[in-house]
Amino acid sequence: MNGKVAGKSVNGKTAHMGVMAAWCALLMLVAVMLGGCTAKTTKAYTFKVETGDSVKVALNTTGGYDLTKDLPFEVKKGDDVLAKGTFIKGEYFDEYSQKAHDEANVLDEGEHDGNRFVFWEYTQDDASEYAYVIEVKNSSTGVLLSANSQQEAEDAFGRLTISLAGK
Repeated sequence: MNGKVAGKSVNGKTAHMGVMAAWCALLMLVAVMLGGCTAKTTKAYTFKVETGDSVKVALNTTGGYDLTKDLPFEVKKGDDVLAKGTFIKGEYFDEYSQKAHDEANVLDEGEHDGNRFVFWEYTQDDASEYAYVIEVKNSSTGVLLSANSQQEAEDAFGRLTISLAGK
């Protein structure tokens, strides 16, 4: 016999049990979906450079990326080196930028995390190299980041955050 008698089902359970079961199912679904999300991980090193500045280089390492602490620093994915970075005097930013505009194919320029940058492709003898020159905000330092492919250069650059330490 199926039916309700005074707000209860015939087997003695309240009608609210179905609502509770639906809420539990919804909460479990949300938990499973959130459990599939991965947290962002970061690795950072602070370098004392010849300009006298301490420059912090941080990399979003989510997805198997890594940053080395030796100079030139390397951005890696697994065993593959995507890009290498070295420090330059901040005054060289304009020289590299001008040379890129005069002798290379400028692919992008602007600001990233408050730092000015220029990204270019230089081709010689059917071989291309890709590089970023980055002016570290509020410092006397720049970074030259180079790679063998446009995709690797963009991937490495997009994961990096470069700043004057303590700022």
